[in-house]
Amino acid sequence: GTAERVQQDTEALLRLITNGGTLAGLFKLSDDELEALYAFGLSHYNQGRYAEAMKIFSRLVTLHHGQTRYYNALAASHQMLGQHERAVHYWGVSQLLDPKDPVPTFHTGQSLLALGLVAWRGLENAARMPSVQLVHLDGAAPGNLAQAAGGKPVVVNLWATWCAPCRAE
Repeated sequence: GTAERVQQDTEALLRLITNGGTLAGLFKLSDDELEALYAFGLSHYNQGRYAEAMKIFSRLVTLHHGQTRYYNALAASHQMLGQHERAVHYWGVSQLLDPKDPVPTFHTGQSLLALGLVAWRGLENAARMPSVQLVHLDGAAPGNLAQAAGGKPVVVNLWATWCAPCRAE
């Protein structure tokens, strides 16, 4: 009967996914079709239509659960809508799929800050920060950061050469 058919379909779907298959493959969607859907979602996202983009990216995640960029796009859409709990979830999945990518970790931190689950520490000690000597890349004599700032607060932006967003910045 119907219950038997549902059980068989569920088992077949489980075998498909366990063996590396996707729903996109089951429905015979080409890479070009998935790419067009992704571009459509990005278009909505870039126009600030985050709810519509989120729906498209959600479908893509369902159709092809192994694509990191689909999870990144879905997480970013949730984040832009202020749905930080969901964003943290999808950034986490993305991090599991590609542990070397620093982007999900950075954006997870943004959402955790927005949720008030983490806080910046050390600002109360800013006035007691040790003297920092500047090293000029052009060979000029080193200078003192506090003196160069003229007593104004200074924010130091540290980055790494392995961090793609840092390099872009």
